[in-house]
Amino acid sequence: MISPNCCNCSKSFKILIPGMSELAEFEGATLDCPHCDGLLIIVGGELRDFHQHLNASEDRWPADGA
Repeated sequence: MISPNCCNCSKSFKILIPGMSELAEFEGATLDCPHCDGLLIIVGGELRDFHQHLNASEDRWPADGA
């Protein structure tokens, strides 16, 4: 079990996947923060805001996801 902090609201939450010891093991996976409901993606072993991450590589994607 790991307890990362959300990059949007900074609150910690638990991820329980058997055998998982770090975020980098699930590179590219998406998940929702249970506190702020933000859509997150795992990139470089860190949680990032999904929409902002896509906007940085493809400016046609809106940074707020709207």
